[in-house]
Amino acid sequence: MRLGYSLPEIEESFRDYFKNKDREKKGSFHVPIGGIMKLEDVFEVPIELPRYRLDNTRTLSYQQKYLSDNQLGSDYFNDDIWLDKLQAVQHEILKQLIDRKNLKDYFASNVQTDPLILTHDGFVISGNRRLCTMRELYFNSPKGHEKYRNFERVRVVILPKCTEEEIEYIEDFLEQQQDIKDEFTWINKALGFKRRLDKHGYNSAVLAEKSGFKKSDIDSYLQQLNIAQSFLEDIGKPDNYDLIEKDNFAFIEIEKGRKALKNNSSKKDLFQKLSFVVLKNQDKITGRMYSNIPLIQQNLLEIEEEIKLEFADRLAEVKANNVDFNLFDDNTLFPDNTIDTLRLLEIPDIQDEVFEIIKDKLSEVKNLKEETNRKKQVLKKVKEAATALTEANNIRTSESDKAGILTQIANIEKVLVQLKEWASK
Repeated sequence: MRLGYSLPEIEESFRDYFKNKDREKKGSFHVPIGGIMKLEDVFEVPIELPRYRLDNTRTLSYQQKYLSDNQLGSDYFNDDIWLDKLQAVQHEILKQLIDRKNLKDYFASNVQTDPLILTHDGFVISGNRRLCTMRELYFNSPKGHEKYRNFERVRVVILPKCTEEEIEYIEDFLEQQQDIKDEFTWINKALGFKRRLDKHGYNSAVLAEKSGFKKSDIDSYLQQLNIAQSFLEDIGKPDNYDLIEKDNFAFIEIEKGRKALKNNSSKKDLFQKLSFVVLKNQDKITGRMYSNIPLIQQNLLEIEEEIKLEFADRLAEVKANNVDFNLFDDNTLFPDNTIDTLRLLEIPDIQDEVFEIIKDKLSEVKNLKEETNRKKQVLKKVKEAATALTEANNIRTSESDKAGILTQIANIEKVLVQLKEWASK
């Protein structure tokens, strides 16, 4: 199986398609180029011709992990995009993604509808996973050449030469349409924003204008990404983004909690560190992380004080070891003791005990809330009953059925007498 023709082969093939357009054209398809929907010609090309686009937002986190696992440089996927070995790596990465929407099952019983969108030199802007799926079915399935003969040639749009920004706009627009396509994971979306800011020197306001996303959403994704990267470094798994793909709501709550602590940087860092401790042990605590993390922020002072009491001796050692540093600290006259607590939390062997402190505090807070809610249940039920009776009175008419109503009112009156006696004591 070839994973893309060479540049000379692609250029020769494309010249032939355009030269013989009347014979080769298979229809038209709208593509947003430069922010304008343009009707472009559709052709059928050999399934081996297109090349995967390596600068693909969907696969950013997987590429990062590949680089980390294989100790490769950050430019590995960009040094020479025509290397066949990179197409092979990208194909293996894409194979990890095609199960998200059961693409093999879908294409096993359906024909291709939307065309792949190719650059002028044959790289796939939209449809990388679909191309990978069709190749797997055609080349790697039992009797694939016979059973999936319809994929021997695939429908494509061949775009005119576009700028990188125009290509990114097309990807933004087409890859987020709903059908068999899968939404970007939050981590890939965040990595995509960061990549474009770094590549083009944008700020988030310019990127928002060009991509159609809200500036506030872009800023939020970038902040969540920074927190997530700090967490992965904290657990010694940098670039292993697959470990946190399902933890988006946790990082959203950490971002919110940091904002709530306003300009107190040491308290923000302490809250984040304690959240990381719980996130690492989320299988040992009840409740979802998106509900536990706000409780850490709301009870941060109490948790910090309990940690200081529990580890008073260790904390004294930390302070003593950093005495020289503190002599040159601009804040020496008004020392921030939270910094010492943060240094304490860097000691690995105490983190299990710190987790138990946090878990106990969260359990205490939850139990208190449940007790408070239980105490308010009587008032809640009386209010509900009053509302229901008011509604019944409002909707009654001369035609309403009265059967059984007096009996129910009598029952209500008996209960009301009992409630009045109880409430008046």
